[in-house]
Amino acid sequence: MFEHLVLQAATRFGRSAPILDNRQFSALMAHSWPGNVRELRNVADRFVLGLLSSDFGLSMSRVEAGSNLPEQLEQFERAVISDELRRQHGDVSATAKALSVPKQTLYDKLRRLHITSDRFRTDE
Repeated sequence: MFEHLVLQAATRFGRSAPILDNRQFSALMAHSWPGNVRELRNVADRFVLGLLSSDFGLSMSRVEAGSNLPEQLEQFERAVISDELRRQHGDVSATAKALSVPKQTLYDKLRRLHITSDRFRTDE
């Protein structure tokens, strides 16, 4: 069921579906899922968006995880920008165009989020 929800989330967010590793699978299986499918869907969404720790943070409460809305938005923004920079091999102009934001806005976000485009460059 989790795989199905991940594929739905990937389609909804226009991202590729990440692959579940053994530790993550174990964390999913060990969790009691008090929120049932709704909670599982939320974890799948956050997994696709790259907002979870390697064990999905299932052992932590929401307060311990420290994920208030501004932090979640910042993590999401960082993940989206980083993923696109990776796809564009560190090219900021191409990334700005792909994300439909002005290049200066992207530079401001890179500075605020402490992301360096150089780490995504590849020698082709």
